Amino acid sequence: MIKGIDVSDYQGIIDWDKVKKDEISFAILRCGIGDDIVSQDDALFERNYKECKKVNMPIGVYLYSYAESTEQAKSEAEHVIRLIKNKTIEYPIFYDLEDENTTGKCSNKAIAEIAKTFFDLVKKENYEVGTYANKDWFETKLTEKIFNEYPKWVASYGENNGKIPDDKYEYNKKYMIWQYTSMGKVNGIKGNVDENIKTEDEENTKPEDKKVDVIYQTYTNGRWQPNVKNTEDYAGVFGMTATGVYANLSKGDIIYKVHLKGGKWLPEVKNRSDYAGILGKPIDGLMMKSSNGKVKYRVHLLKEKWLPWVTGYSEKDSNNGYAGILGKEIDAIQIKIE
Repeated sequence: MIKGIDVSDYQGIIDWDKVKKDEISFAILRCGIGDDIVSQDDALFERNYKECKKVNMPIGVYLYSYAESTEQAKSEAEHVIRLIKNKTIEYPIFYDLEDENTTGKCSNKAIAEIAKTFFDLVKKENYEVGTYANKDWFETKLTEKIFNEYPKWVASYGENNGKIPDDKYEYNKKYMIWQYTSMGKVNGIKGNVDENIKTEDEENTKPEDKKVDVIYQTYTNGRWQPNVKNTEDYAGVFGMTATGVYANLSKGDIIYKVHLKGGKWLPEVKNRSDYAGILGKPIDGLMMKSSNGKVKYRVHLLKEKWLPWVTGYSEKDSNNGYAGILGKEIDAIQIKIE
């Protein structure tokens, strides 16, 4: 059983070290509510994110929706994207659909169109998406096909006494996470907190959930280029030197560092805690390793060709320890996880 919590600024200042030691394995953080307005950001989202990372707590994110149109859904997606940009999120970005006075008054088809707008925009930023709602909404309002295409986080409290029910959760559709109480008690949190269980049942896990994606980008021509996922494209601009690299995995950690042309190997970085490189200084070598699967990577030499894929991580191994030929600038990279 994988136990987690979800929190917002309602819980106040949390001692995440105590939370982690209380057998909590993941946390889903509220980033805000509604439209992309700064005053609607969750006041403690940034703190909760940073503190979770300090104790290696895997996280997801949710936004409470008030959308009644696809235009509002677009603004809500932009709200999330602004707050999660360059952050490492291990669980999905959940769209919280439960407000009876706004979204709840829309038709089922209209709600599906609202959700699709939100999902499509967030997915473009290479984050996983999912839906949060209570059991009744999933059975009566979120009935369109799209809601079976992404992970479900389902709320159903039963007696709501803070205890995990003995009976298997009765919701008869596939789900990723079950929120079973709003009356939980966890060390490090004052007052009540929602508690959740992530299913370990293979029947309730999408095959895609097992896949690990790598998302990455380069700094080229004075700006960060668009993110790329796996080998759907390459990161960089042919003919223009790359001077920085950013990367993260959908699950787990990626460690990497670069070599400066005419210089040395720079310190390694982890995920998007920082970028690798010195902006404006050409890169001629790249090294990568992963905690989740074997990473394969290759580089394209400026105005030349792609070099072979490599899998190692060693400054001393020019064949398979790093990608690149020292002295020759790199203009593009590709990465995949196997």
